[in-house]
Amino acid sequence: MSNKDQEIDLDNISILRNPSINKGTAFTIEERIDFGLVGLLPHVVNTIDDQMGRVLDNFNEQGNQFSKVLVLKELRERNEVLYFKMLATYPEKLLPYVYTPMVGEVAMKFHANFTHPRGIYFAYPEKALVGKIVDSIPSDEIQVIVITDGSRILGLGDMGAGGMAIPIGKLDLYTVFGGIHPEKVLPICIDVGTNNQKLIDDPHYIGWKHARIQGKEYDDFVESIIKALKNRFPSVLLQWEDFAKEHARSLLDRYVDKICSFNDDIQGTAASALVAITAGMKINHSKIQDQ
Repeated sequence: MSNKDQEIDLDNISILRNPSINKGTAFTIEERIDFGLVGLLPHVVNTIDDQMGRVLDNFNEQGNQFSKVLVLKELRERNEVLYFKMLATYPEKLLPYVYTPMVGEVAMKFHANFTHPRGIYFAYPEKALVGKIVDSIPSDEIQVIVITDGSRILGLGDMGAGGMAIPIGKLDLYTVFGGIHPEKVLPICIDVGTNNQKLIDDPHYIGWKHARIQGKEYDDFVESIIKALKNRFPSVLLQWEDFAKEHARSLLDRYVDKICSFNDDIQGTAASALVAITAGMKINHSKIQDQ
């Protein structure tokens, strides 16, 4: 994830606004001269450890849990390298604010705190533009996609477009623990409406304000998305995330031979349970068939 030797062809303001290359006060004097950043940053040159200390102090000073979420969100949108360095250095302290348990509240408040777009949204009213949307994805090296329709977010139910919080958080974990470069992952939200009336009535809701489409309309829309993604990224791993039960199993079965995919809630949960059982058997020196 280092940008030490990254070739940069952007103007000075674009560099500071690009979280994948912005280092803030960690830019050296030589880098500031080369990139035209002298005067755009305060004089001090910090190490990444200095910056981590500043962020951690700010994080610890927050008066409530969700404010801590927003500190990390702002950092993620400003300085990607520093963000992931923080998560890797303080996982026990910070990861609860990136994924569970706080990600549920993030999903509920997603529209109210929306500032910087991440990932791709496929909204049903734009179904004719699916191909163009996929073509617009800036990276040709996407390796992992986490995709949701926001219909069953954790134990909270239908969160509509706010369900995007789950793919975003999950993929940050894959970067921290799996070492997958953040530019090679893609969070996706399939916006087919919402049956959550509270969201539909909310003037700040950012998704499609319409009852969820079902049946053939839903299936055809998902098919067009998966087909376009497969054509653009033939070797991608796709994770189905937090789909309601009426679609979770059927989607998994329908695409088993069409795209490399799995459902975290179905297969991931089962795999974790099996690992725990197997580990227990080893400790007890017993066999599962004897239980």
